[in-house]
Amino acid sequence: MGIGDWGLGIGDWGLGIGPNPQSPIPNPQSPYYLLIKIIFLFLLIKKNKIIIFYIVFKKMGDNKYFTLNNGIKMPKIGLGTYQLSQGICAEKVKQAIDLGYTMFDTAPSYDNEREVGEGIRLSNVPRDKIFVITKVHQSGYEAAKKSIEESLSKFGFPYFDLILHHWSVEDDIGTYRAIEEAYKQNKCRAIGVSNFNEREFLNIYNNFETKPAVNQIETHIYFNQNKMHYFLKNHNCIHQSYSPFGGTGAPNLENETLKEVAEKYDKSPAQITLNYLLENNIIVIPRTENENKMEENLDVFDFKLEPDDRKKLALLDTGRGNGWPKSMEEEFY
Repeated sequence: MGIGDWGLGIGDWGLGIGPNPQSPIPNPQSPYYLLIKIIFLFLLIKKNKIIIFYIVFKKMGDNKYFTLNNGIKMPKIGLGTYQLSQGICAEKVKQAIDLGYTMFDTAPSYDNEREVGEGIRLSNVPRDKIFVITKVHQSGYEAAKKSIEESLSKFGFPYFDLILHHWSVEDDIGTYRAIEEAYKQNKCRAIGVSNFNEREFLNIYNNFETKPAVNQIETHIYFNQNKMHYFLKNHNCIHQSYSPFGGTGAPNLENETLKEVAEKYDKSPAQITLNYLLENNIIVIPRTENENKMEENLDVFDFKLEPDDRKKLALLDTGRGNGWPKSMEEEFY
């Protein structure tokens, strides 16, 4: 049998492709012409679907991460572990990983770094698939260096993904020097600050080679931190929100405007809040012990708020947070 460019039996099978059996052009007179056309179209559609699926899937994946100033990817949403006690923290971390969480925020002052590490080990998910943040609050180089080593020992892994200077102290330069040193020794993949206003941030930014990649600050519908947000953007630093629901007890979720918007989209006030912050390019770390709420808080990427609804939420901003640290109130920077 003749085999043409189509990989099909030609002459003897009467597939006549063109005026001679070796022609690559289908012959409409062939009884197999329609079958060949259907098969070809099916393969073409299938190929295009695969390409489209890949592009969409890749965009969906990229949509759940921010790229930090050193090129590493940081998830847009994680689980805060403040007030997750030692007795339940490891179990809750594992539970969160099972639900799809890939980022956790801890600190020495939360007294659960060991349990966060244990939760990751219990999950059997590779360490490099999980992004873990810890912090340093000690003043000065030596105290901060010791704190980092203690945190690593408790955590049980050789590195953190992000170490933050927890809040401004007397010797910010010494503290950040220890954090930068840990970064250069591969004890963390990125470094940043937390609760730093513009003046405090610039003190670090102007004195170190390794610029802060993240500033984790109180941010929610009553305290948008708009001025600080654009300041950070201009300094290639990611804005991360803690207390996205307003702190202990999630008081902001009782706001009537927020409830009205949530009802419109058939979402919870928590989901609307998180979506609003994420759309403003702010990383969020809501905290909860409730498995259903954990799952709900992850389900925030499948809708987009209309401009009018975003304006309604923006108008709730008071420019004030919970009062700590006082230096973060807008009039102080």
